[in-house]
Amino acid sequence: MRIAPDPPIFASEALLSLLIAGVLSCGGIIDPALPADAVTMQPPRVYAMWWQLTEACSGLTGDFASVRWYELPSASQIVLDGTALQGYWWSDENRIVLASSKILKGQLVRHEMLHALTRAGHSHEYFMDKCGGVVACEGDCLREAGDTPPPPIDAPMIDPSDLSVETKMEPPDASISTDSGWVAITISARNSRRVPVWVRMTYVAPGDPASATFGYVLRCISGGCWSGDEYSFVWADKVGFAAGQSRRHVFDRRLEPGTYSLRGFFNVDTTTTTTFQILAQ
Repeated sequence: MRIAPDPPIFASEALLSLLIAGVLSCGGIIDPALPADAVTMQPPRVYAMWWQLTEACSGLTGDFASVRWYELPSASQIVLDGTALQGYWWSDENRIVLASSKILKGQLVRHEMLHALTRAGHSHEYFMDKCGGVVACEGDCLREAGDTPPPPIDAPMIDPSDLSVETKMEPPDASISTDSGWVAITISARNSRRVPVWVRMTYVAPGDPASATFGYVLRCISGGCWSGDEYSFVWADKVGFAAGQSRRHVFDRRLEPGTYSLRGFFNVDTTTTTTFQILAQ
């Protein structure tokens, strides 16, 4: 499985809707040779949680310990067969190689994990329907899996407030000692209608062609913690939902100990604010 480079991600900066603007493509029948400078890597503790997220969305179970992890030191990309990539999954011996600067990109790592679970290429069922928004799927991945057909041009136009928007954080009791402070914030939006719809989007700012989709606002209530926001966006003034369809986006953050408030949103519609703690122990 191949992942092409993505731009750096910073707090309070708009993210691409799938956290990646490059090419995602699957390896061929014969995988390329393992890069000569790849070294074995001990997977970070957060990978166990990301594996569970990937198992949950796919409905598949697998042996996390059976995956052999490698990294390309001091690299932002891997070049295989003349193509610059972020990572690659080898079916032979269930190996995953990541550029060292990408080893903590949650959606990208989970993309490779999904290949390790399905043992196959980019199916629409897994990479779009079941795990869309949990794993990245752009470029060749999207071309292979196939995008969800848009609603008819004359489908009803609704507001974001007409969707059911929810926020979920995992794990709910994160700590520095067990999770290194990593949390996965999932924002989901569901069209409860029995017909496909278009959702009217408000632009990020006047004159800005981008519309925020999923996002969250995090505030530090006590402790030396981080406050900020992140959001994904589209270059459009409307987003389509199939009848009964749910869409979601998972944001991954490493937080310092403290007490936080969390509010998720879809465009201009917000969820209820919740509070949680990141424990030191």
